[in-house]
Amino acid sequence: MVDRKQVAIIGPFGEIGGVSIHIKRLTELLGDKYIFNIINESRTPSTDPGIVNFRKLPLRQYFGVMVNSDLVHIHSGKNLLVAFHLIRAFVTGTKAIVTMHSYKNPSRLYNLLLKLLALKVVVVSREIQQNSNLKQAIVLNAFIPPISEQQKALSASILSLINNQKQQGKFIVTANAFRLAEYQGKD
Repeated sequence: MVDRKQVAIIGPFGEIGGVSIHIKRLTELLGDKYIFNIINESRTPSTDPGIVNFRKLPLRQYFGVMVNSDLVHIHSGKNLLVAFHLIRAFVTGTKAIVTMHSYKNPSRLYNLLLKLLALKVVVVSREIQQNSNLKQAIVLNAFIPPISEQQKALSASILSLINNQKQQGKFIVTANAFRLAEYQGKD
């Protein structure tokens, strides 16, 4: 039996939104091949005991995760955090992959760090690749389909609504509800 490699995944995991769903599905999809250590960067701490909250993590423990990992996969949305993690991975001798889900106000120094310190850079669209001017970046769509058995069933009222709309030849448009707010128990 081959030992599974240790991969530290760093990104916003406590938030409800696209990147955290991407990380969750990625770890589920590849969980039989790798051992994942998730470091959650979001302001919303994870209640899962297997997930480390970056904002409360002692630097010594953070370095320990880096040193004990064969690879660091960075999903941070903030350039400063990407740079911080890249430099820490370099210092500990750990290879790093950066997945860019967006591209906001980069500096030339940031792009240079990506080119010099990242083993691979993955971008989720051609637009990000073009805007980043990182020709060597790999373009991969961020969408990972859910594992059917793990999906919650839709309620009878939602299924009824969908079927009624279908029968009438209508479309239903949905959107990601990142940072969903509730008022009087309803979103």
